[in-house]
Amino acid sequence: RSFLSNFAEAENRTSIHSATASRKESSRKLPLLTAMSLGLKLLKSPRFPSTKEIDSILAVLFHYKKEDIQMKPEQISLATDNSFAPSDSILSLLVTFMVNLDGLSAICMLWKEFVKEIRWHWEQNPPKEIPLVSTPTESIDMRRCLIYQKLQMINYCVKLANQDHTLEETKKTNSFEKDGWEISFAVSEEDHSLLGLSDEIQTRHGAEKKLEPPTVLLNFMNDEDPSDRFIYVPKIQSVGLVSEDMIEEQQQALESEGDSSQHHAQLKSDMQSFKAANPGCVFADFVRWYSPADWLEENSGDQAREDATLESHGIFKESNNEDITGANGIQDKFPGHGSLSARMRAPSNTWRNIWIEAESLPITAQKPLFNYNREGEKAIHYLETITPLDLMQQISGIAAREALNTLCCSPSLNVKFVSDVVKDCSTRIQQTFLSHVSTEENEILLEAIASAECVVSQADSLLSKFSNQYELVDGLLSNGQQSITTEMARLEVENYFCDVDGFGPPEEEEFVIQAQLRLPGSPVHAPPALQRLFANISGNEYRIATAFAGVQ
Repeated sequence: RSFLSNFAEAENRTSIHSATASRKESSRKLPLLTAMSLGLKLLKSPRFPSTKEIDSILAVLFHYKKEDIQMKPEQISLATDNSFAPSDSILSLLVTFMVNLDGLSAICMLWKEFVKEIRWHWEQNPPKEIPLVSTPTESIDMRRCLIYQKLQMINYCVKLANQDHTLEETKKTNSFEKDGWEISFAVSEEDHSLLGLSDEIQTRHGAEKKLEPPTVLLNFMNDEDPSDRFIYVPKIQSVGLVSEDMIEEQQQALESEGDSSQHHAQLKSDMQSFKAANPGCVFADFVRWYSPADWLEENSGDQAREDATLESHGIFKESNNEDITGANGIQDKFPGHGSLSARMRAPSNTWRNIWIEAESLPITAQKPLFNYNREGEKAIHYLETITPLDLMQQISGIAAREALNTLCCSPSLNVKFVSDVVKDCSTRIQQTFLSHVSTEENEILLEAIASAECVVSQADSLLSKFSNQYELVDGLLSNGQQSITTEMARLEVENYFCDVDGFGPPEEEEFVIQAQLRLPGSPVHAPPALQRLFANISGNEYRIATAFAGVQ
């Protein structure tokens, strides 16, 4: 929690370098709630950690085992569970070391060395993955902070680099050099006929599987035996993964300049792969696979509705239009089978121009759409040039969340009042860090965390006195008092006060005696009523009061 007070200084620092050069004394010191005991042992000088101390921290971070990380119980769900960074990630561990540091200078010093270690992993041949960071497969986790997203991006780029490295090594094992000549075991295209391979196998490249349901290419629909002319789904390139800031950049480029080059590049790549996997295909075949809604079957309801709509707008009359070839020399209609939609038949449609430009190339011969070297460098550059304020904004949320997770490891979370306080604090943290956090808001968060810590401490103390009496402790914390309703609770309270020495004589005693009885002279059929006797003894004074009930 202590480094949350560094926000004021971070706002005046423009770079990590300038922050590490600062020697300004911290104006506030707070007790650490989530400090790792290991971090305290490694750091003899929290303000200016030595090179040896930093090296020790990095060695622990990059060799830590996930199973050694203390996690909060899974049954306790908080609003911050899926925010900031996973508790078992290297970024969360780094923050637990940072909370042991005193001042922004020391924090930025450790951050610089941490990023240097990440760059070392990236520049190895082949690159090494960052430990304790999940490697994404389908998408980067946008729920996390941008720093963690960049770490995921680096690991994703490392995975692609290693795949390419493995492919290159495989190629080397299939060839060798002798007397200056490279001998390869690959089969050339000229050898296909000698090996008895069919024309389909010779010319079809990059096919992944047959399209379901099986669909014959339009140019071969009228053949007597079109069984070997089906549409095949090609292997296509991935455009790669994007982080939150990359999505914003793409949206800004699209809104300001209408730049759709990324979409066009992906479309062209898919067309090239389709042509390589389906020799003899036409543009309509690609549409049938890529955008089935733009293919209208002959005499289908969709075609009739579209023709009626176009006629009502006076665009053209289908019955008078017998030309089956449209703009750019691309065939639009296939009598007896169907036609392209009006959108795809439009001369201004970009797809038609891209189809003409696209060559027949499998993905192995195409220029990659996602440059993992460039994106990996961009991710590391972001980590190297992040401002102290941005760094504090993101890691402070992690520190606050880890503070709550530490509290959740206490058995007092089984007390409803304690659980509600911690969950409320978690919600406040989640809502606060959705936007830019000011120094004043940090002060409010500190008070909320301190209140939650105080409640947990009180509950832990009461549970140590009244073992497993969660209902009793809940009542004492929420209402200030609690009736003893069970024999087990009564024994726990009795045993505690009997075992406590040093109380001395009581200053005041109060007794209440009650019973269900009939008053003398009451009718026989009258039910028993509650009768009470109150006695109060203090010093040399005592008071007695009675409360009798009866039936008239």
